[in-house]
Amino acid sequence: MCRSVLWQVILACVFLIAITALVLGGYLLNLAQSHYLDTLEEGLISQAELVSELAEPCMSFSQGECDALADGLAPRIGARITLIAADGTVLGDSERDPATMENHADRPEVIQALVEGVGRSTRHSATLGVDMLYVAVPVEAEGRVIGVARLALPLAGIEHSLAEMARKATLAAAAVALMAAGTAFIVVRRKLSPIRSLTQMARRMATGDLSRRARVDSQDEFGELARAFNRMAARLEQTLKRISDERDQMAAVLSHMADGLIIADGKSRVLLANPLAGQMFDREGRGMEGCSLIEATQEHELVGLVQRCLEKGEEAVALLELGPRRRFVRVIVTPMAGRGALVLLHDLTELRRVETVRRDFVANVSHELRTPLASLKALVETLRSGAIEDREAATSFLARIEYEVERLIWLVNALLELARLESGQAALKLRPVDLRELAAEVCSPLEPMARKKGLSLVIEIPPALPPVLADEERARQVLTNLVHNAIKFTPPGGRIRVSAWRIKVAGGQVEWLTSETGPLPSDGLPDGEWAVMAVSDTGIGIPPEHLPRIFERFYKVDRARSEEGSGLGLAIARHIVEAHGGRIWAESEVGRGSTFGFTLPLWSGQGR
Repeated sequence: MCRSVLWQVILACVFLIAITALVLGGYLLNLAQSHYLDTLEEGLISQAELVSELAEPCMSFSQGECDALADGLAPRIGARITLIAADGTVLGDSERDPATMENHADRPEVIQALVEGVGRSTRHSATLGVDMLYVAVPVEAEGRVIGVARLALPLAGIEHSLAEMARKATLAAAAVALMAAGTAFIVVRRKLSPIRSLTQMARRMATGDLSRRARVDSQDEFGELARAFNRMAARLEQTLKRISDERDQMAAVLSHMADGLIIADGKSRVLLANPLAGQMFDREGRGMEGCSLIEATQEHELVGLVQRCLEKGEEAVALLELGPRRRFVRVIVTPMAGRGALVLLHDLTELRRVETVRRDFVANVSHELRTPLASLKALVETLRSGAIEDREAATSFLARIEYEVERLIWLVNALLELARLESGQAALKLRPVDLRELAAEVCSPLEPMARKKGLSLVIEIPPALPPVLADEERARQVLTNLVHNAIKFTPPGGRIRVSAWRIKVAGGQVEWLTSETGPLPSDGLPDGEWAVMAVSDTGIGIPPEHLPRIFERFYKVDRARSEEGSGLGLAIARHIVEAHGGRIWAESEVGRGSTFGFTLPLWSGQGR
């Protein structure tokens, strides 16, 4: 409220009037007090001189006569009378017994009266316990001073009168201040009406509403100010709308760019960075702005490229590995007018990975096809060279040809199956599947192979585990692949264990619903209830550097290169599990074995 001009004027008026009233009142009160005390002192002095004349005869007699004289005169005069000998002995007092009173030779008024002829003093009376005004005159006999006559009045009445006067003066000053405030309120409020309208308009403009206009009711300076303000608001509305449209367009372009973009000034300080640029360096785009380029990116090669561009004024292009994840980025730095540079970051990491995967895929497919085709060519050439005449040899060669053809057919079918799974075209026939029965069906035909290698193959799945909602045939394919691999890579005397348990995921938190527990995927699971199935072995294990890639197509760990297998089994298993909404993962320690786990959604009784 005090920030308003209206109230500032009112408070200023009230303050000035109050100060004036206080100063004037204080001066008048001080003047009245001085006048009143002077008048009172003069009256007391006259009365004291009269008392001294009356006391002169008795002061030569006994103390009792002086005390009687003081007691008799005090009611008539209306003041306390004290008769004091020249040596300070109290001879009579109208209020107290003089015999009990101390010597008054040291009283200021007594000393002054003896020296100057009249003594005055205002102080606290120790005898009566109140503030008193004292007046004293000497008592003379035959030209010599024989004592002092002193009169005293309490100051309480004087102070009461002065307080009453001060109260009335304060009330008068307050009334005048209120009148002045009311007058100022009416006058200033009327004059400030256009300013209030402009203030409201400015507040609306501050919130973004530029359509508000101030009312103009006068032709004075305030009216002209309001009209100028309205014109300014109209132009500002148009300008801000144009800027807002351009900003939205720029923000949309920057946010949806497939490349990172950084604008740096001539001192290599970041002026603007889009979100993708922030992601490349694990920083939000806005968090880079205002920082130096080296502070924002921590990449000296990038900073050097920008500095060379700024120094030479020419575009600079380079392929760099940038960011904490060492992304492979094509950097284009273009100088801008105004001593700055535009840095375009084209992330080629995924393209490079895809190219690597494509190259590896072609190489792996070629490798997988070359072996059976070479074998077929050798067999056919052998038959053509005359072996076909040997019935026993021809039969053996034809059997090998049939095996290689079946191997090629299996490989082509596996590739087609993997392509269908990756494209999402493989339809799943979902129904409730009992994992105990599924594990038994998978392990039963594989048990002779395990027994032949001297391996122990056990199933440990709790009977109370609910069924999962899955494509039974494809789930069997996943489990068969995992158990078969475990048998293949576990030395004699080892142990293979197929287990399962139940979990519930809510908000990223996992709740175990069975007593059996085990490993979980590191990237988490969607909310819901899941069955986790795991195949553990005591085999040769997988080196840590190979674990991230074992689910890629045709990828084989070096130790397994000599073994049978196309390298497609785990890739197919991953896509089958992910088609069910689950996860598949592996944990391993070289020389101690591996654990492959996957999750499938539990059947709720109502379908998926």
